[in-house]
Amino acid sequence: PNYLSLISDLNKAVAEFQSSGANTARSKQFRIKKRTQGGSEPGNAGTTDAPATGASKKLVIRTEGKRPVATQVTAKTTGSTTGRLRTSGNLAAAAVPVLTPEELAARKLKEQQRRNKKVITVLVVLALVLTAIGGILWSMARQQEVERRAELFALTNARDAGQALYISLTNSVNKMDRGLVRLDAIGNEIQAGVEKITGSRLVIAPPPEPEPEPSATPAEPSATNTTEQATNTAVVAAEPPSTTPVADATNTNGVDAAAVADVAPPPEAPAAPPAPEVPDHPVVAPARSALEAIQEIGVINLNLKNMLAEAEAINTAIQTSPTSVNALSNLQTLRTIDANAKDMLSGAEQIEKDKITGNFAKLKAEVDKFQKDLDAQLAAEREAERLRLEAERKERELRDYAERVARELQQAAQDRQGVRMFFDSNNFEEALKTLRQNQANYQTTEGKAAIAITTDRYDYLVRMKTALIASINESPYAWGWGSRAAARDIVKADEKGVYVKGVAQPFEWSGIQAQQMLQMINHYLKLPTVRSSVKREIAFGAAIYCDKFGPQARDSAKKFGDKAMTFGISRENHTRLLENGWQ
Repeated sequence: PNYLSLISDLNKAVAEFQSSGANTARSKQFRIKKRTQGGSEPGNAGTTDAPATGASKKLVIRTEGKRPVATQVTAKTTGSTTGRLRTSGNLAAAAVPVLTPEELAARKLKEQQRRNKKVITVLVVLALVLTAIGGILWSMARQQEVERRAELFALTNARDAGQALYISLTNSVNKMDRGLVRLDAIGNEIQAGVEKITGSRLVIAPPPEPEPEPSATPAEPSATNTTEQATNTAVVAAEPPSTTPVADATNTNGVDAAAVADVAPPPEAPAAPPAPEVPDHPVVAPARSALEAIQEIGVINLNLKNMLAEAEAINTAIQTSPTSVNALSNLQTLRTIDANAKDMLSGAEQIEKDKITGNFAKLKAEVDKFQKDLDAQLAAEREAERLRLEAERKERELRDYAERVARELQQAAQDRQGVRMFFDSNNFEEALKTLRQNQANYQTTEGKAAIAITTDRYDYLVRMKTALIASINESPYAWGWGSRAAARDIVKADEKGVYVKGVAQPFEWSGIQAQQMLQMINHYLKLPTVRSSVKREIAFGAAIYCDKFGPQARDSAKKFGDKAMTFGISRENHTRLLENGWQ
């Protein structure tokens, strides 16, 4: 653009500003300068439309204050300096161009936009003011909400902490209860051990009752400082208040005071019997110390229960407290109670460790030693009793056995005598059968041996008879039946009897006399044709046969016995059946 186009634009702008009213007192001065690179202002030029020259030039427009109503336009240009245009005064005096409807509409639109901007500005300012007021109110409400939440948070924390402390204290009391149950069992075991060793139980004096002291109470809502409240952790039970009689009390019942004074006081209760004295024993001292410690822990447990009841009331106050100040105050008291309870629990554990554990171990060692000695003594007594009973049993068995032996020996004699009739009739077979049946009735060795001797003797008698029958049948005995002129030949024999020449019927064995029997025995023992084994049976049977007749035939029995030994009879049978069984 050149200066002319710029001036034209400026004139249009001035005309628009003057449209609001002519001849205004305010004027603007526009100065257009074109400086050289050095910054100096050039002189006036000859013409105003000359183009600007120079590589680095700056166009400066200045406006200055009020001017009189006048217009002055100057323009000066040179070939080497910057042209200068100055306007001053009211430009409305110049020719005002006529505005077209479009320009008027545009001007009205701009005016309306300007007014709208003012309204918007007012509304924005009003909104900002209201926003500031709302922000202040919101900040105040937020601060109150923060304080309310902080109060609620502190109160909730206090309630949670109070409940946790109450639960902790309850757990401590429950732990103490379980420990006391275990310690009570230990105490019973200690008493049982002492009673087992000494025969008496220990009597432990009850602890003295402490003086009552005020305990801590929950803080009232109006209280502001309750942190210095103290908790009584040593009180077990308060002593009942003593009533002091008033000397000048008025008698309201109309009873004569002298008569009342004459009434005898009630008799005193009889004194308790003294505790039994416990014998001096190494187990007594540790047992007493352990029992006293258990009693002391019982007192601590009672204190803990009292503190738990107090803590329950304080915790209830905390849970129902409307403000955190009161809740925190009660919480501090509850913390003090919980700390004291933990100290008491630790003290109880230390008491158990120092006074109960070691002493109980000593007592158990003493009881074990005593029990071992007692068991050894009882074992010795039981062994002595067993030996005594065993000796008595053996003695009784021996006595019973001897009685049974005597009875069986007597029975053997009776059985031997019972078959005598079979011997007298030479029916040795029936006697042997009867004896063998009776052998089952004998239980003792001596009885069995006695009946066995009788049975074996009849067995050899049967053998002798069998050998005689066989020998007679092999070698008939001439002139063997009878004696002298009445003698006859024995031709044969069998179980029925002996057959004699000239007699049809046999002579039965039951009718044969001892003389005839010995005559046949001697004949066949001398006969060379009879075998030695047969002679052994005949000779030993003859010895037994003679022995059955008693002492008068003892010599014949010995003679036949010795002869049987020459034929091969054993020494054992000879001794058992003859020497030990002589009739």
